[in-house]
Amino acid sequence: MKTHPGGLETNNGLMLVFSSHTGKLVAILNDEGWLTSWRTAAAGALAAKAGAPSQVTALGILGTGHQAEQQAHWAAQLLGTPRVFIWGRDPNKATRLVEKLAHQGLTAQTAATVEDVFEHCNVVITCTPSTQAIVPVSAVKPGTHIVAMGADSQGKQELDPQILALAQVIMTDDHQQCAERGELAHALRAGLITHTTDISLGHVLAGNLPGRTSADDVTIADLTGLAAQDIAIASLALGLIQATPSP
Repeated sequence: MKTHPGGLETNNGLMLVFSSHTGKLVAILNDEGWLTSWRTAAAGALAAKAGAPSQVTALGILGTGHQAEQQAHWAAQLLGTPRVFIWGRDPNKATRLVEKLAHQGLTAQTAATVEDVFEHCNVVITCTPSTQAIVPVSAVKPGTHIVAMGADSQGKQELDPQILALAQVIMTDDHQQCAERGELAHALRAGLITHTTDISLGHVLAGNLPGRTSADDVTIADLTGLAAQDIAIASLALGLIQATPSP
């Protein structure tokens, strides 16, 4: 994580755990943002697995920041592929991330363009702060699964809305949130899809709905983040702390 001179790290924070029975504060988890990073990476990896083709050629990551590193590490492990392609607006940052991933045992390399990522990878995770589409519909090949994570607030966007119109399956972590500020929102405003087009990622993960129906399906997971993820990882961390004997 980076630190600004005289300031906090760009990825920072803490979690406060309250009792659901009494409302009292149970714990202050001063994790410096790591729990949020890990739960986001875990969600991305699960979403990648949910719609991935049976044979993953390589994992593509659009982005070069802290979350891009976490996504590459977690998703590559869950998908069972060591091959990772990294694209970023700043080639120097992409090169540095590739070097870090190589030290973690991944076979990583940079991609000169977004199109190059999609040429080599059939699973791509987007985690940039972009406010305009950086993935053109022309780059997306049959059988590709995209996990879109960057558009988690108003004004952010990574995908050409036409990609959602092209997709056979669109999974959302929360329909209402995605319809307000995810990639889904841009496609809805453009009139390319309807509010009944997407399905719940939770239902796919539970095995109630398929994440893809054929090898050539273009599938998308639109993630905006859930409070339930914070509750889950905070509960896990607190449980581990309470189970650890005092010195």
